[in-house]
Amino acid sequence: MRKNRRTDEKLSLRLGTLVPTQGFTQSLTRSLTSRVTRKLFDPLSLNPIIAFEAEKSMLAAGGGDAGNLDLVATLENQVSGGANATQTTASNQSRAHVPVGDGHLYLPAVSGNYASVPDADNLDGFGDFAMEFVGSSEDWHAGLALSLIGKWTSSGGYFVRLQANGTLFFLYNTSGGQNYHYSTASHNLVDGEKGGIRVIRDGSSIKFYENLYAGNGWQQIGSPVSGSATTLVNGSQPLEVGTYNGGTAYPFNGSVISSKVWNSASPDTASPVLDIDFSDGDHKASSFTCSTGQTVTINTSGNDPATIVRKSFMRMDLVDDEYEFTTGSAVNGTIVVATLEGTYSANISLDASTQYDLQARGVASLASVGFLKNPVGYLVSSSPLSESEISSMEDYFVDKGAAPRSDFGSVTDFAEAWYNCSSLTSFPAINTSSGTDFYRTWRGCNSLTSFPLINTSSGTSFSNAWRDCDSLTSFPLIDTSSGTNFFAAWYGCSSLTTFPLIDTSSGANFSNAWNGCSSLTSFPLIDTSSGTNFSSTWFNCSSLTSFPLIDTSSGTNFSSTWYGCSSLTSFPAINTSSVTDFYRAWRNCTSLTSFSLINPESALRFRESWYGCTSLTTFPANFFDNWSPPSLYSKTFDNAWYNCTSLTAQSVENILTSIDTSGIYGTTSGASGGTQLADNTIDIDYDGSTLSSATTTAITSLKSKNWAININNVIQ
Repeated sequence: MRKNRRTDEKLSLRLGTLVPTQGFTQSLTRSLTSRVTRKLFDPLSLNPIIAFEAEKSMLAAGGGDAGNLDLVATLENQVSGGANATQTTASNQSRAHVPVGDGHLYLPAVSGNYASVPDADNLDGFGDFAMEFVGSSEDWHAGLALSLIGKWTSSGGYFVRLQANGTLFFLYNTSGGQNYHYSTASHNLVDGEKGGIRVIRDGSSIKFYENLYAGNGWQQIGSPVSGSATTLVNGSQPLEVGTYNGGTAYPFNGSVISSKVWNSASPDTASPVLDIDFSDGDHKASSFTCSTGQTVTINTSGNDPATIVRKSFMRMDLVDDEYEFTTGSAVNGTIVVATLEGTYSANISLDASTQYDLQARGVASLASVGFLKNPVGYLVSSSPLSESEISSMEDYFVDKGAAPRSDFGSVTDFAEAWYNCSSLTSFPAINTSSGTDFYRTWRGCNSLTSFPLINTSSGTSFSNAWRDCDSLTSFPLIDTSSGTNFFAAWYGCSSLTTFPLIDTSSGANFSNAWNGCSSLTSFPLIDTSSGTNFSSTWFNCSSLTSFPLIDTSSGTNFSSTWYGCSSLTSFPAINTSSVTDFYRAWRNCTSLTSFSLINPESALRFRESWYGCTSLTTFPANFFDNWSPPSLYSKTFDNAWYNCTSLTAQSVENILTSIDTSGIYGTTSGASGGTQLADNTIDIDYDGSTLSSATTTAITSLKSKNWAININNVIQ
């Protein structure tokens, strides 16, 4: 973490009281657009307990203004009373992004973050010239090399770079080859303050200048150095600000205010051929047109990307920067969360006198994750807001720099966005039409009782998306037609009583998808024709009384698939021809009375498959006749029918004669002469009635094929 030049200036937000201040609400009212009435934001109407606005708190907190990139250790509520929300454990605290002047470009010293303009004939190929860079950095003297401006690739060009020792380095190419020069003295820029650098070539003379913006204007650094007077090479590469060589070389750290190029050695009298003022770009714009007509593109990369800052916000690193606050009274109201990525509102429930964590995404009980990381403001009301109040509050924050709710429509990665936001009791119908990844998006939102019909038509991964949303009683018919991964998507949704016929035709991984959905009494005939992994898919769906004839023809893994489905009384003849693993597949299905004739021809093991099926009386004949696995696991039939105390003698005969008919040996290869399995026992419990002679014959034959047979805990 870089040092904070204002360690005694803390940004703060005071949270915890139910008593709103008229001053805050009136300040909101005055700033609203003309279409919003004063009555709408009457204190008794909003009744906020949390009200944080970056622009207000950052610019008037802790007894002094918060400087750009100052650490944000404390947040101050605009509502009176209560303790501040403080950050005490963060390895990298949130930072304030406050506009420098009318606005600047923030660069994080990470490759891929820079501004660029396309190549043009007037940006190189000239004789006399001047180049200028104006910005601010905490690292002017941090022993780092920082790129300022350049038009350079391996084929040549030019660039200006601040050296680690404080001198300026200027390199350029002419027809005579590469030329490079260093300033004869170090610069005097002040860490954290605005500073300017110029390089001027006048004939063969190279001069370096600095501007400390302390009233002395541009001052020369050291003495002139002798260079080449030959015209610069005319290259095709773009001009870059804050890096060179395609955004990779010595990326700048801090704020860039402006950058200029003149094809003259008289910058103060001639018009520039390039004049970039980053306050001309809109707040968080990806590109804009500068005053000399070029399109300026903001190139971004990583979790702390380059951003045009014209309004105040905070940036969190999504590691552990969260703010602890304690409520006064219980809250059953509305939260408004405004960020640079989007703004949303939802109902929220908070207990009285309880510590909570305020994060970029709102109130959550897990360290910050997801894509929301640049808060502009929050509001939590003690009672629900109306739709018009919500709309106007969101508009207010958008006016302060937040992205509107509609911007969610461009988000592709919603992974972990609201993970463990356990205080949310509702979720808004935001635009998720571009979302492809919904990994753990709403996992642990265990106060949600319903969910909106959002657009998930582009979603491919729904892994853990609604896991442990154990208060959901119903689920909408969302579009999951593109979904391939449904791993644990509704795991632990124990209050769901029904489930819709969603489109799962592309689904391959259904492992744990409905694990623990213990209130489902039936299940729809979903399209599982592409499914390969059904491990624990309906584990402990203990209220299911029936199961549909789904297409499992591609399924290979049925490990624990229906384990604990204790209310199933029958099971359909699904296609299991590709399944290799039936480990615990129907364990503890205690209400099954009979079993269907499915095809297990590829299975490598049946360990504990029907373990504890205490009501199972009938097991079909010929079940294993076509069993032909390429190999076997040890413990192939370990406890396969353990505690199946209702099985008839006829069922035991059906099992053993069919295994014998298959011709499979109890060896690792399943063939005669192979290595005997470490555990080659076929375990069967039954009702104890007299076994048939056919059973005895099968036992003898199986023993000759390297199998051991254990019936009612007696080795035969």
